Amino acid sequence: MKFRISIFIIATVIFFSACKDESNEPEPSTDWSDVEMVTGVQLTDFNGNLIGKVGNPNTKNEDFAIFPNPAVDVIFIQTRTALAELYILPASKNMEFSDENFEERFSGFQYSTDDIVEPTTQSLTFDSLVQNTQINISDFSTGYYRLFFREKQGGDFQWENLYIDNENPSSTMIDSLVIDWK
Repeated sequence: MKFRISIFIIATVIFFSACKDESNEPEPSTDWSDVEMVTGVQLTDFNGNLIGKVGNPNTKNEDFAIFPNPAVDVIFIQTRTALAELYILPASKNMEFSDENFEERFSGFQYSTDDIVEPTTQSLTFDSLVQNTQINISDFSTGYYRLFFREKQGGDFQWENLYIDNENPSSTMIDSLVIDWK
């Protein structure tokens, strides 16, 4: 009888160990400079006007406007100078850095191309420098992305966070995003 109870207990432990949730979601980053982490999003309308923000965006962007954000199907990029390269990297939401001063952290900080380019990175290089462009994002999955751009090849990167939702109507996206960040 004790043998059967022991076997039952061992089998139960093995069963529940095997049933443990093994999701493919990465563990939340504890590194403020993680290239695949979004800590907030600047919300912009279809004209590029800032209408608010959610979270505490870990961005460094002085020369580029990306809109609308959140986006469906298409984003527009306007720059004061010219755009040479654009990288779009899937990212994960992280709310652990709500008190971080990213302006101070990113002062003098720079990502390298090796930090950014991964198998999941979409990249665009422009033959001639462009100031205004439209990017089709209709094939992108719903989720958070980081956009890295620079004015000339080999120059410094600037970056912005983007939320794409190609599944829901744009009229409800901002409300859903605000709720998601509370």
